[in-house]
Amino acid sequence: TVKADNEIIGYPRQIKIVHIKGAVSRKLLPNLKKTITPDAPDPIPAGLIVFLDSKGGDGMAAIQIGRILRAANAHVFVNGECSSACIFILAGGVVRSAPTFSVGIHQARVTVSSDAGVIKKEINAEEDPKGKALLEKFDALARKYLDDMSIPEDLLTEMQSHSSKRIYR
Repeated sequence: TVKADNEIIGYPRQIKIVHIKGAVSRKLLPNLKKTITPDAPDPIPAGLIVFLDSKGGDGMAAIQIGRILRAANAHVFVNGECSSACIFILAGGVVRSAPTFSVGIHQARVTVSSDAGVIKKEINAEEDPKGKALLEKFDALARKYLDDMSIPEDLLTEMQSHSSKRIYR
């Protein structure tokens, strides 16, 4: 490859770095879409680097974010904590890495949250038929997503084996 200053011939040498810190929420999606254009992934390896530090939040939003990152060929690294819904973002990376004990899992749960990811109410899926249906739908979606990201089904099995009341590292 021929280099000319800060450019590889034909491709601008721009590396985007994105930090996702705090609650995973629907509010993140429009901001992420402004920063990343998944329709035109960067042809330069590691053209998009994402750092994660999140205790989780909205699982549906996390799956959408993960798909955007995968489409953009993102390299995703945990530089703090990545628990709960955050693992779906981590799974979206074409390259992903996390320090030992920085990733936390638990069983999925149904919550009512604000757009910013603040949990307003947890729904008991065993007592609420609509909540149970939502949880089953999410589990099926999560299974498909993790399969699409080439994550072994063992992860989802392990997640489902742990109570949603605690984080398991």
